[in-house]
This record gives sequence, C-alpha cells and structure tokens, in this order.
Amino acid sequence: MVVTVVSFGTAWSQEFHTPRIHRLAHEFLGHSSGEDEPAPGGKCGTHLVANLNERAQVLDAAAKTEVREMLSRPVLQTSRLTPSGRFRIHYDTLGFHQPAMIEGSSRISNSYSRYVDSVAAIFDHVWQTQVGIMGYQAPPTDKGKGGGPEYDVYVVSLGGGTFGVTYWSDDDALSTGTNQRFSTFMEIDNDYLFYRTPGLDGLRVTAAHEFHHAIQIGSYGLWTNVPQRDLYFYEMTSTWMEDLVYPDINDYLFDIPRYFRQFIGTANRSMPFFTYDAWLYPGYERSVYLHYLASRYGRDMVRTIWSEMARQPFKESLDLVLGRFGTRFGEDFSQFSFWNYYTADRASRDRYYPEGHLYPRMAQNMRATFDNFSTVISSQAYPVSSQLYEFVTQNDTLTAILVNVDLPGATSSPNTLLSFDLKLSNSGSQGGIQFLADGSKGALIAEDFAKWRVMYLSGSSHSDIKTQGIPYPNPVRPAIHPVLRLPLERLSSEPAEIVVLSSSLDRVFSGSYAVIESFGKPEIHFPINDVAGRIASGVHFIIVRVDQKEYRWKVAFIL
Repeated sequence: MVVTVVSFGTAWSQEFHTPRIHRLAHEFLGHSSGEDEPAPGGKCGTHLVANLNERAQVLDAAAKTEVREMLSRPVLQTSRLTPSGRFRIHYDTLGFHQPAMIEGSSRISNSYSRYVDSVAAIFDHVWQTQVGIMGYQAPPTDKGKGGGPEYDVYVVSLGGGTFGVTYWSDDDALSTGTNQRFSTFMEIDNDYLFYRTPGLDGLRVTAAHEFHHAIQIGSYGLWTNVPQRDLYFYEMTSTWMEDLVYPDINDYLFDIPRYFRQFIGTANRSMPFFTYDAWLYPGYERSVYLHYLASRYGRDMVRTIWSEMARQPFKESLDLVLGRFGTRFGEDFSQFSFWNYYTADRASRDRYYPEGHLYPRMAQNMRATFDNFSTVISSQAYPVSSQLYEFVTQNDTLTAILVNVDLPGATSSPNTLLSFDLKLSNSGSQGGIQFLADGSKGALIAEDFAKWRVMYLSGSSHSDIKTQGIPYPNPVRPAIHPVLRLPLERLSSEPAEIVVLSSSLDRVFSGSYAVIESFGKPEIHFPINDVAGRIASGVHFIIVRVDQKEYRWKVAFIL
C-alpha cells in the first residue's frame, strides 16, 4: 500500500545544511560555540528535543507555538510500509530530500527506491533484534498520526553531521506526572553522504540508536523530577545499542575519546560521572559504561535497569539492579574505573573490554615526582567521579586510581567538592594506608573514607601493587570504614569461613563470605557492620579458611 501526499517548498526544509533541531536549539537553548562550528552534540538530536519540550513549558504563547510547529512532522511526497508492517517510511521522489544510495563521494541517480528498500529492511531487523530477541517493550502507536498505526520514519536531508532525531511534543503525551511517556516519530538522513560513518552503515547505526529512543520515551518514560531528566543515560544506551545490533560497524568509537581524554573540567578535576551537557557531554561518550556492565553481568542487566526506570529514575534504578546482581554501586563503579585503565596498549582481549584495544588511554589528572621520602597530591573531587594520578618513582610510574562513590551526594549535591590528600611515602602516615610492593606506602587522607576507593597500579607491570596478604584498611574505624578487604592468593567458588578472635584469643565472630575478584585480585569484602557490638577497641586476629588454606592477620579496630 502506498499513500501519496504531495508537498513542495516546506519552510523548514530550505536550510537543509543545518538540521532544524539544531536551529531550534540555538534559538531557544543557546550554544557556547560559534554558529559555523559543528556541534559536538550533533550525532543525535533526541536529547535536544527533550530539552526543547521542557523549555517550551516556560515560553510565552507565541514562542511555544513556534516550537511546537518546528517539532511537528514533515510532510513528504509518498510513503511505504516495511515488509513486517511495523513501520511506515515517508520520503520524497523529487527534490533535495530525495533519498539515494551512494558510491564513494557521490549519490547514485534514481536510486531512491533502493534506499527506501534498505531503510525498510534495516528497521525491520532492528525491531526484531531489540524487541523480539532482547526483550525490550515495543514503542506505542501514535494512533494514526502519520497515516496509520505503524511507527513513522521520515527520510530527509538532515546535514550537519546529525544522524537522526526522535521527535515528540505535548500533543503526543501518553502519561503525565513525574514519569511521562510519549508516542514519537523519527527523522533519518536521506543518504549519509560525507558522514563519519557513511552510507548504509550510517543508516544501520542510526536505526538501532533512534529506535531505542522510541522504546525509551514511549515505553519507559522520562522522569521530570530529576536534573536534565537523566538524558545522558538515554543517549548512553542508544549509542551502546548500535554496537549490539551492528557489532562490526563501531561508530561509537568516534565518541568515547571525549570521555577517556576530555572528561576533565577546571583545576584538573574529572567531571561527575552523571554530568549532562547538551553539546559537549550528551552521553554518547559514556556508552563504554554499558559495555562494562554487559561484559561483566550480561546485556540483560541494561534491560533490567530500563524496566525499573518505569518506576523510578536512573540512579535509584541502577543502585537497585546492582543489588540484585550481588554488588553495590560503590564497589561496581570502582571496578568500572579500574577497567578503564586497561585500554589501548594496556588492553587484554581476554579480560575487561572486548574492544578495549581500540579505546584510547584514560587521561591523567595530575603527575608528581616521588622524592623517595614523601610526596602529596592535594585536590578535590565531585561525588561519583574517577581521578588518575601518577607518581613518577626512580624505577616505575605508579598510577593511583582514586574513585569517589558518594551516590547520595551525586543525587542531592552533585556540585559539592570533596577535599582529599593522596600521599606516597616511605615513612609512617595517617589515613587509609596501603603497603605497596616497592616498599612505599600509599595513604588517602579524607573526611569520610566510606565515600572513597583507591588502588595503585604499576606502569611497568600494569598490575595492582598492593602487597599481598595485608588487609585494608588497617586500622579499621567502623564509623568511616564500611568494609575490611581481605586479600587472598586465588579465587574460589567455595565460600570462605571468617573467624574473629579477641586479643585474648576468644572467638567473637564467625561467618561465611564469597571470594570475589576486586581490581583484578581475589578478595573477601568483610562488612564491618557484621561485628558491630561484638568487638571492642584493640587488636583482633582475623582467620580465613578456604580451599584447605588458612590466612591469619592482626587488625586493629578503633571504635
């Protein structure tokens, strides 16, 4: 079935070199870079649509009407259903919106029908993969707004490096309140000529990316009671989805250097991980986080987060789902920061990121030369952020990965700076101390140790150089240390028995705990709350038995 609607000279289409969503964003949202400068956030315009819809709520009636008109559906000359009947593809057969296949740097004449055939086949494949195989909820119908109940895809000349845009407005609302769902429609480019990923490959990743936006906004919703509606996670997921549906294309590799190399703000401080900036940090650059989650827990974890997001916003959903998978946010975000060290020439295809060899190295925040006595780096960090500091020693370069894991702070006061001292010393020190293999000590001095994690890696061996067999932290202050880390020699599938003895060798506690891999090494994370009220200040003996091996340590508790 073909529906033909002829329309020539639509007002918005005349400036086809700049996508209409960017012209709207410049006018109503502002943009710090020059008008002739390509927008770094321009790969997908969907997050800008969300910002414009939010902005429209406070505009006067005339401006609100203008925004709604500019967000309305284009009127093209004809349309065609895909073989599955799930999509209606709208396109022109004449004019500069006419689709075309490309060869090299040229459009192929009279190839619009072949291009539309490709669009139809690709979108049917994307639906089958994301809905049929991966189990995401299908996007809702728009009740015939585009000519039928099918999902509407409009093929236009986008230009400006924008691959695609998913649109909606208040008229498309399916639910109201703090979680809002909308029916949507989509625009894609008519040839992907001169794109960084050109031609049909550009079309493929766009279909995977934008269709997931349709699923997100139509089936799971946007939360209006959180800053910027957590839009970074929407773009993060859609960019990750490109690689799942089309793993051989890898357009996402163009974006991740912005996280690995440029995610640092003033005073050499890393940006908060939950940052959203419509132009500089929209979320594409952090799709690596979902590659981490999928590699560690399986891709279904991401769908589980989205299912939970139908009930609560992203941060709360993430923390809850991590708990279901047997971990906690602080430990998991620390592991993610640890994985980010193993990229480029440090990558291992058997561990960490499957495509980590294609990622750049994570940029350091600061470098200091160790004077063989005591060197201190004093700085500040935002809640939920990762910092990399290098200490250049006589024989090696040590990288200290310092991670702030204050998830409540990231929600309630994300711009609060937390002070710390990171000290490398050959003598005694205060704070959380780790004994390192080269004989030095790494010390973290901060107000609340529960908000921090730190690990030390050797530049020559690319491994954790914390001395084996020494618990951390020691001494333990239960008020600020939630976990005592007990290092083992090897992983075990069997639970380990922990016995705590007083200084007079009386048994005060025993229990069983899993052995886990933490920062590349086997450890037991012993919750200090488990011995709360059972021990007094002083030295205690910790005994661990697992796989017919016994470990013994002295640990001081300061109550």
